[in-house]
Amino acid sequence: MADTALTRLIERAKEDLAHASGADSDAVTVVSAEEMEWSDASLGCPDPDAMYAQVITPGYLIVLESDGGTVNFHTGIDPEGPLVQCGDDGTPAAPSQVEAAPQMVVENPLSRLIQRAVEDLAQTASVASDGITVVSAEEMEWSDTSLGCPEPGGMYAQVITPGYQIVVESGGNAYHYHAAADPEGPLVQCNPEEESDE
Repeated sequence: MADTALTRLIERAKEDLAHASGADSDAVTVVSAEEMEWSDASLGCPDPDAMYAQVITPGYLIVLESDGGTVNFHTGIDPEGPLVQCGDDGTPAAPSQVEAAPQMVVENPLSRLIQRAVEDLAQTASVASDGITVVSAEEMEWSDTSLGCPEPGGMYAQVITPGYQIVVESGGNAYHYHAAADPEGPLVQCNPEEESDE
């Protein structure tokens, strides 16, 4: 899965650079591509005017070459997620070129996850989204990839997984959602008593 995601991210980075430079994508070559753990949701390339969730964010550093010069792209692990061309000063070089998911550039990952939790509850409980309130949202480090909500009989990678626990309320009932750090990644409604996502 990771290889497939990286392949797609490299493809998008090459298209982005070709579009920005006017070069043919076939003339863009890959210098290197390596897994990274960015220190926050800026993907190691913060916009000085933006705020970012302070959570370890897995992703990739992709270095491309075109016309004798190299360009760095910083990404998350979502193959269709943020793709940031990072300048020599460590800030986004061409934010306007991030076309695949522009909302991800300006949107806080936690805000997006809260939005998704509210939308999910509205759908599953058949209630209006404006009748749902957010009780709490906090950063978590789940002990494995089950996000603290394992399915009976499920197998999970035993690796610390950064993410969030979001609690929303509707009709006097509290609903717990567990998520990873990726704003478009897994989002599980978890019964705290049963540790189940049913």
